[in-house]
Amino acid sequence: MLKPLFFAGLIGISALAIAKPDYSERYIDKVISKLELDDSRAAEVRTIMEAGHAEAKQLMETHRTQMQALRDQQNVQLATILSAEEMEELEKMQKHAKQKMKKHKHDRMHDEAFDE
Repeated sequence: MLKPLFFAGLIGISALAIAKPDYSERYIDKVISKLELDDSRAAEVRTIMEAGHAEAKQLMETHRTQMQALRDQQNVQLATILSAEEMEELEKMQKHAKQKMKKHKHDRMHDEAFDE
């Protein structure tokens, strides 16, 4: 019962590791160290986590592309209703929300991933 939960957690954490190129390696090293795995099991865990990281990175890129297309389509539709000034204000609001979300994601990843 613990194995499926453990590996589901590893895959989930692998998705979190996408933010920085070196973050994934540092996290994997921490998992291996904290679990005190022997070299053989450490290598297997590293392989699984690296593969999960690569797959999660691809999924996130696909998702990001689809979400941007949806936002672009929505803005085209909104531009038919809103004035130029309103669209400008909306774009500022969207940019602010994006920056806030990016900062929150960065802060959350650093706070949670390396907690003892």
